[in-house]
Amino acid sequence: MMAAQLFKEEIFLCLAVFFFIPSFSSWGAVFEAVKIMPLGDSLTDGFIVPGGYRTELWTRIQSGGYLVDFVGTRSGGPDSLGDKDHEGYPGRLIEDVAAGVNNSLQTYRPDIVLLMIGVNDMIQNRDVGAAPARLSALIDQIIAQVPETVVLVATLPPVADSEVNQRILQFNASIPEMVQSKFSRGDWVYLADLHDRVEISDLADGVHPNAAGYARLGQGWYQSLLDLNLFDTWQSGDIGTVGVAGSSNESSGGITIAGSGADIWNQSDNFHYRSIPLRGDGAIVARIGGIQPTNTLAKAGIMIRETLSERSKNVSIFLISGKGNAFQFRTKPGANTVSTAVPPGIFDWLKLVREGSTFTGYISTSGDQEIWTKIGSVSLDMSTHVRIGLAVSSRDNRILANAAFSTVAIDRTAPLLGRIVREFWNGIGGTGVSSIPLATSPSGMNRLTGLEASPDWGDSYGSRIRGYLTPPITGRYTFWIAGDDNCELWFSPDADPGGKKRIAYVNGWTEIRDWTRYSSQHAVSRSLVAGTRYYLEVLQKEDHQADHVEVAWQGPKLARSIVSDSFVIPYPQDLGQRLVPLGRFGSPPSQTNVASTYDQATDGNTETFFDSLSASTGFTGIDVGSEKRIKTIRYFPRDKYENRMVGGKFQGALLSTGPWSNLYLVKSRPVPGNWVSVPSLDTDRSFRYLRYFGPAGAHANIAEFEFYEP
Repeated sequence: MMAAQLFKEEIFLCLAVFFFIPSFSSWGAVFEAVKIMPLGDSLTDGFIVPGGYRTELWTRIQSGGYLVDFVGTRSGGPDSLGDKDHEGYPGRLIEDVAAGVNNSLQTYRPDIVLLMIGVNDMIQNRDVGAAPARLSALIDQIIAQVPETVVLVATLPPVADSEVNQRILQFNASIPEMVQSKFSRGDWVYLADLHDRVEISDLADGVHPNAAGYARLGQGWYQSLLDLNLFDTWQSGDIGTVGVAGSSNESSGGITIAGSGADIWNQSDNFHYRSIPLRGDGAIVARIGGIQPTNTLAKAGIMIRETLSERSKNVSIFLISGKGNAFQFRTKPGANTVSTAVPPGIFDWLKLVREGSTFTGYISTSGDQEIWTKIGSVSLDMSTHVRIGLAVSSRDNRILANAAFSTVAIDRTAPLLGRIVREFWNGIGGTGVSSIPLATSPSGMNRLTGLEASPDWGDSYGSRIRGYLTPPITGRYTFWIAGDDNCELWFSPDADPGGKKRIAYVNGWTEIRDWTRYSSQHAVSRSLVAGTRYYLEVLQKEDHQADHVEVAWQGPKLARSIVSDSFVIPYPQDLGQRLVPLGRFGSPPSQTNVASTYDQATDGNTETFFDSLSASTGFTGIDVGSEKRIKTIRYFPRDKYENRMVGGKFQGALLSTGPWSNLYLVKSRPVPGNWVSVPSLDTDRSFRYLRYFGPAGAHANIAEFEFYEP
């Protein structure tokens, strides 16, 4: 992928397609449109071509069947633009937008902000060198006002003036790293690289695009949204073995589903399922107009299902053609389905609600929220990532049963994105985690709301989730891991990744949230201190077919549950800017390894190393030429001498003679053959001279080290 890449996200939004909303207003579970705020200057407003890129973007969103609401205090555009709201102001500088956007953000609280700003700064030559800093501050301001929003930051299109265009190129070059830095610290900020979407020939006045140019910008914005998986649509398909393929059709009157299949019952299911992803809590309400009586036990209803396997856990409410209603569930993959008694009669309104691990079913004759009757509830340890939708089975595998759903509504309340970063490497065969090329750049990254990746994500890939766990209460904690295929949980006694040890693993595969298949899944309990950072890492290798990984914990006042992103600080993906040594210094080498001089620790070769003559006062350092703040320290231990780094110090000073300030203390043995990246303990002060000072008796053994500034 190109350097200015969009990081593909696995995101489930409060979106759905619906076909008829009942006229009564007493029931509140309706589809929520994703609120998008187009924010910027005349390119957003649509100077010369009313509506600008928003017209093409809106057209494509509608063609895709997605439910979106443009928001903003301004309105404008052609009749073909169905939603004209925006926040685009012609002539505005970055600082102008920053001065006036807070009220709009607080009023509309957009789910997504499309930010394209800076061209007027470039045209007016407004302190161009500081323009990236102003843009960065504006992004931070947006996040501060609406922390739950996703910000897509666009590169600017070209202009005809070559001098201004050079400024634009310089400005654009700063945006990918800026976006990556904010992404790495846990903010939902992403890049939309739109510069090449417009050619100089597409400009109507040398600055603003013509209709074709604006259309290409709209296409670019739309593709950026799709690349981030910011939209969901219904998917239909048969589950299990069916005699006749089913179908799903939409019309102004609702949804008609045709399904065959032996039944939705016993240890496995055979039916047609129309569903949409659900992450976390949510609900579905449907009104069934009727089901064709192909059998006295033909079923039509609503369902929440963990996977698309015929043996999957699920909870359902049905209208059965010759019986009435049923509330049923399967608690484990392949277990017998259980059905509970329900009131007699036929109720055509069905509602199924998930709140954590509790699933509750309701029926009604009107859909009025005041007269729903509860018919069942079950506690079920189901994945955070499930599918919710409509199910039909004819209970006769030779023929189809048709069922009509006149009203369908889904309420999905989970946040747009999580804050835990998951890296993945595609195109890797095998099942062992050792085959994951962790020393190379990942194929991509996505975000999770907890230490749990969605099932059936892909094939032939490896993944890594890492961060700093911060327990809420001091006490003893126990951890479990489950996954498919092999997976491992690593944990450090402090924030130093170098001290990590494997505490639990799966050498094979488990079902989703199956914590007891192998004794190795269960880690020995350990004492943790509230608010302290502990480095953790999850590795998973998938070969083919089913895939998933989850980590649960249990501790003081905490029942066993998935570790949520509320307790995990993202690992810094962005190290910063590496400082290039302008000079090197250190103590003399040992007589045994006379070639292992102090400069070998900064030669870029992990096979070489520094071995000091002095056992207890050895050091190796660099001069970076001027005072620098230190963000990150990265080091590689000498092979087979990892223990000698315990107690070593990374230090900084203004003068080569000191005094020296400690930037990081190595507290535990680094993992052999790996780079270790750690945050500096002093990011406020600046230093010119930086060094590694070995512990007593260790001869300052180290293979490589690097320092990074913000």
